[in-house]
Amino acid sequence: MKRILVVDDSTISLKTIDNILSDKYETVTVKSGEKALGILEKITCNLVLLDLQMPDMNGHEVCKKIKSNEKTKNIPVIFLTATNDIRNQREAIAEGAIDFINKPVKPEALLEVVEKNIS
Repeated sequence: MKRILVVDDSTISLKTIDNILSDKYETVTVKSGEKALGILEKITCNLVLLDLQMPDMNGHEVCKKIKSNEKTKNIPVIFLTATNDIRNQREAIAEGAIDFINKPVKPEALLEVVEKNIS
């Protein structure tokens, strides 16, 4: 079963995404970028769903660290975002993200984007 790391500081978002994906994928959920980077050092993930707006380390910083690490650079990163700021999206693509999912998450849209992009 393919494994997805979900990173979001919102417990509600984590539970919602886990409920949507857990029938088809193994999900690992964490509430911070620092914890996400620690998980990626220990286990193999096939996809990262990453919230853009988080305290301490935001999604941009986490994505840059994922993409600059030889071990994790090929893992697809999809941003979760509550904003439609085109500048943020361009910056995220430049950092290596491959797609976006708008929050609040719609189950059909989430499954479609994940299935299209999971390695």
